Amino acid sequence: IGEGKNAMADGLAQGGRSLQKEFPNRSEPAQLLLAAAFRSDPVGAAPLSKDILDAPNRGRVTADTESLVAKLFLKVRPVGLQLTSIEKAKIDLRNFKGKVVLLHFWSLTSFEAQKQNIAVKNAFHKYHSQGLEVIGITFEPTDALVREFVRRGDISWPQVVHTPSGSAKPWREYGIDALPVIWLIDRKGFLREEVLNIEVTKKLETLLAEP
Repeated sequence: IGEGKNAMADGLAQGGRSLQKEFPNRSEPAQLLLAAAFRSDPVGAAPLSKDILDAPNRGRVTADTESLVAKLFLKVRPVGLQLTSIEKAKIDLRNFKGKVVLLHFWSLTSFEAQKQNIAVKNAFHKYHSQGLEVIGITFEPTDALVREFVRRGDISWPQVVHTPSGSAKPWREYGIDALPVIWLIDRKGFLREEVLNIEVTKKLETLLAEP
């Protein structure tokens, strides 16, 4: 089944790229590439996502699909998010090369996020001296409750509050389908892992061991 799926993805990708060269302004090539990306593993889907994003006409690529494409695209270039913490500090992930970065996307209303915060706190204290940096990104109407949570929880890493503005699920702008989730970014600045649970220790140790 796996080989058949890969063969189908390869055929769709080849067809999409051929059409893109012949008909660069039509939407069909992007649709074929998208179908190929859905059937590919992350390694194969990443370059396809770049071709989709570069297409002049993406056709009926919905917000949900763009979310998927955005996430896949992060695997083919360094993560270059520029953020502002609740303390008004500027955070540019391009300046974190040489460090392993844990991005924690969470919400105060999520019980699972609270459990993840405990795991993130343990990881920060254990691995910070080895080159781990942590940034929290939460989605709340204001930062007041986040400030209180940070104070009570003795959280010492920066927090970014993403205030919703029109989108019911603003985390999809990051290519995220649901909260909470952890991104692990390697020392070269590339997204390497997306973790949905609290088991981050082994993955962190692997990334921290890399040059």
